[in-house]
Amino acid sequence: MFGHAIELALKSFLRTKGVEVASMKRMGHDLAALVEAALKNGLLPDGLLTSSDAVLIRLLNQTYVMKEFEYIVVGAKTLPLLRDVASVANKLVKHAASLTGLS
Repeated sequence: MFGHAIELALKSFLRTKGVEVASMKRMGHDLAALVEAALKNGLLPDGLLTSSDAVLIRLLNQTYVMKEFEYIVVGAKTLPLLRDVASVANKLVKHAASLTGLS
């Protein structure tokens, strides 16, 4: 659920900058691509995400983008700590709310 919150917050950033829905659909559920697009569009202010947050998103994305949280996929996985994922999701959702006037 935190991965989904991160995805939707990033997509809301992109929509505030006028990024077309079709462009976001091409990125799909790829959190790494969405963060990169948000950075290119100046939507993530300096200091909002740390370099360790970016590493966390890339690590989470390896499982998230393949929908392995939704479908049973056997085998070992390396995942970030849940509390750290929650912290990043919280930062992004709060920032998205401030951009959209929902805070």
